[in-house]
This record gives sequence, C-alpha cells and structure tokens, in this order.
Amino acid sequence: MELVVGQLPGSMLASRFLVQDLIDKGSCGAVYACTDLTNKDAELVIKVQYGQKYFEEEVQAMLTIGETPSKGCSTPVVHFCGTFAQQQSDDSIEVHSFVVMTRYG
Repeated sequence: MELVVGQLPGSMLASRFLVQDLIDKGSCGAVYACTDLTNKDAELVIKVQYGQKYFEEEVQAMLTIGETPSKGCSTPVVHFCGTFAQQQSDDSIEVHSFVVMTRYG
C-alpha cells in the first residue's frame, strides 16, 4: 500500500497510476483525472472514497454490469481497485479505497 504525503495530485498509486487534476468532489469522495503509465492513451479517472460505506457494493455492481454490458449502458469500465494511506497535515494517517475507471465526458 502506497503512502501519499500531502495532496493527492502528482502522486502515484499502485505504481502505475499518476493522479492528476481534481475533476469533482462530493461528500463521499473525489474524482481525479489520471494517467496509466502502462497505457498512456487510455482516458481514465480515479474515484477516491472517503469512507467505506457502500464503496465495495458500488465497485462490485460496476464489475458485474461490465461483464454483460447492454446497449446504451454507460457504466464505466473498472480497470483497477485498491487502497492507499494518506498522511494528513496533523501527521495522522487515513486509509482510502480507490477505483480506476474509463473516463466519460
């Protein structure tokens, strides 16, 4: 598990995903643009979950739908799931889950 010190943009997750600019955030998490260093042509985003509530269910639903896509379905393709630790300004450590998905829009 990687340790991110400070802000997430500019950090590397899973030794291959370079986190870029914040796209949007809400009460449950944030979405960042990212680059997959193993496939720089892929347009991807990383969704970072602040809490664990419902996150595993959401990812599982996306994976299940992705196995049998239907016409007109816009469920993102999941490329990777993981966790990272982030050191806060008060030196406390928070663990976050993340999912890397195809970017739409």
